[in-house]
This record gives sequence, C-alpha cells and structure tokens, in this order.
Amino acid sequence: MIRSQGLMTACLTLLPRAVATPIAAAQKHSAEAEQRFRDGKKLMAEKQFAEACEAFETSNRLDPTSATLINLADCREKNAQIQSAWIAFLEVERQTRGDEKQAALNKTAKERAIGLEARLSYLTVSVSRD
Repeated sequence: MIRSQGLMTACLTLLPRAVATPIAAAQKHSAEAEQRFRDGKKLMAEKQFAEACEAFETSNRLDPTSATLINLADCREKNAQIQSAWIAFLEVERQTRGDEKQAALNKTAKERAIGLEARLSYLTVSVSRD
C-alpha cells in the first residue's frame, strides 16, 4: 500500500507539469503567431511584400486561422505569387463555407479567387501521333 501511495503521489505531482507543458507551448505559439501576424500587417503597409508573406506564413504555421490565411493570400497576390494566392483564397472559402459568422470572409475569399483565375498561367501539352 505504501508503494502504491508513493506512486500515486508521484503521478499527482507530475500530472500538472505534463498538462501545463503543452498548454504553455500552445500559449507561446499563439503569442508568437500573433506577433508575426502584426509584423506581417506592418510590413504590408510598408509594401515589403516578401517579408510580410514570410511573417504571415509563420503565423499561420504556428496558429492557423482563416483570418491569417486570407492576409497571406492578399500578400501573395501583391507579391505577384498569383497561383499560391488563388489557392489560399480557395482554402479560406472552403474553411468558411456554411459558417454564418464568417459569411463576409467567405464572400471576399470567393470573389478574390474568381478575380485571380484570369491571371493564372496554364500549360498545354500537345502530343502528335507522328
């Protein structure tokens, strides 16, 4: 019984650390994601699009949200990365589809994706039967 109590005490002592560590890591990632998002907005205002896109990409990797992704899509369009902007707008549209709270974001993403379609590059391969 004493041995069981010791094991239980050890588990109860270590359990809060085991739970707190992922929470602390998530909070750290969230704070870093927020900072990188703000950096991206600032860089966009300064028309430093390549750096802004990098900041938004980091923010989205750390804490993916539709708001970050649509900013990344906008940034990529301004940075002449048309195909990846189009893909990101389509992903925002997909993520927000059917969500009444995000209807405006969905509409914007859909319209922006449609607007980019004419600017996409296509490759056609023809093979002759000679």
